[in-house]
Amino acid sequence: HCAIVTSNYGEAGAIDLFGPDYNLPKAYSGHNSYWYWGPPETGVDTLITVGVDVDELREVVEDVDVRTVFSPEQPNVGERNVPICVCRNLPLSIQEYWPYAKHYD
Repeated sequence: HCAIVTSNYGEAGAIDLFGPDYNLPKAYSGHNSYWYWGPPETGVDTLITVGVDVDELREVVEDVDVRTVFSPEQPNVGERNVPICVCRNLPLSIQEYWPYAKHYD
C-alpha cells in the first residue's frame, strides 16, 4: 500500500486538489496544521515523498529512490529543486514516525 508524504502544506494541498484527476491518493504532511489530520492508514509499505530532504530520508529509510527533481522555469515559483522519491523497506510504520514529522518552519 502506498502513501504520499510532502514537506509542506502547499505541496499536500496541490496533490489533494489535482490528484484525484490522476488517481493519486490523499497527501499527508507534517507541516503546520496538516500534521493534525494524522498519518496515513496502516499497512503503508511504500512512500512517495515530495520535497522531503533526501539525506534525512536516508537516515530513516533503507531504500530511497530519487525519481526526479522538480524545478519549474517560472521565475516567481517558490518551489525549486523539489526531490520526488519512492521509499521502500520502511523500518518503522508511518504511525510510529508521525509524532516526529511535525514541523512549523
